[in-house]
Amino acid sequence: MNLLTKLAIFFEIKNDSYSKSVDDLINVIIEKGEFVGCDYFRVHVRLYDEDYFLWGSNRWYADLADCCKKDGVSYLYHNKRPSRFTQIRFWEWVEKHKPDLFSKKEPVYKREIEDILQRGEK
Repeated sequence: MNLLTKLAIFFEIKNDSYSKSVDDLINVIIEKGEFVGCDYFRVHVRLYDEDYFLWGSNRWYADLADCCKKDGVSYLYHNKRPSRFTQIRFWEWVEKHKPDLFSKKEPVYKREIEDILQRGEK
């Protein structure tokens, strides 16, 4: 993660309020969790044999604002956030597993939408 990204995280106005319990949870994920995968919207992690999905979109003002269980219905937390330092640590941890995370590539869903629209024009 480059310095400008870290500064963006640090100085961005956040949508959600800080929560110490969320901060503690994210730090446990970093220390003991397993990165499973991610897409444009969610980061899939495994912690103590349970799967969780953290909100990964809306960087940098609302990312990590919720965490749901694998069922997609049960939330561990919603509309809360970790500290900015933990936010940076988390994204550095994810980037170790997915080095192209911060590349300027267009999200897959945008390409899929364009493909569908082009098929309709034929």
